[in-house]
Amino acid sequence: MKKSCSHCKSESEQDYFCHTGPADEGGESTRRFEETKSEWGLAQLLSIETFEDVSNGYLVDDCCILGAEVFVSKHAGRVECVSFINKPDDNIYTWEIEKFSTLNAYYYDSEHFIVQGRTWKIRIFPKGYNTLQAKGGLSVYLHWVHNNNNGGSASDEKVYAEYKFRVKNQKLDKSLQEYTGKAWFSCGPLDNWGLHEFISRDNLKDSSKAFVVEDRLILEAEIVVTSTTKSLP
Repeated sequence: MKKSCSHCKSESEQDYFCHTGPADEGGESTRRFEETKSEWGLAQLLSIETFEDVSNGYLVDDCCILGAEVFVSKHAGRVECVSFINKPDDNIYTWEIEKFSTLNAYYYDSEHFIVQGRTWKIRIFPKGYNTLQAKGGLSVYLHWVHNNNNGGSASDEKVYAEYKFRVKNQKLDKSLQEYTGKAWFSCGPLDNWGLHEFISRDNLKDSSKAFVVEDRLILEAEIVVTSTTKSLP
């Protein structure tokens, strides 16, 4: 961070016209110089009339003295560049859930899968995350997995994802139920996105829909768009 003051010296009176950078809403006149913004200044330090007025002493014998005083303060924050990747490689994860009717735990997690260097997992609630809202249907959520202890993500880092959940009709070998969502995922333990009721209890039991065949349900997650973050000096 730098705070600057521009001077134009009056040679006749050994005095200065001083301009300090414009203040922001908080009253500060500091400006951040960085790779993406390396110049700060002002369009007019003095009016041409004031500058050329001999009585002011700024211009003498067709010469002026111009100076800049800079105060450097330590930069305590960080600067990042966020990019968005459309249809990254290996962006579809398929989870074949066997013995679906026997799943009695409150929730189950898929294995971890990696897309564009980020680790994800799916969490399902076979009988619904909230029975009042899901009515006993299948709840599905996407989690961003992070681990600070092993060189993972910073505690305040976020990642963006546009994602899809799909369940296949196993008899026709095509997707029959699909949901699309988008969100910024953070490092909070409860920060996940999805649906309270992805598939209703009645549809799960409906054999004509073929969501569950031979007690197996096939669930897909696709990361359609995701973000990458690069720290700048």
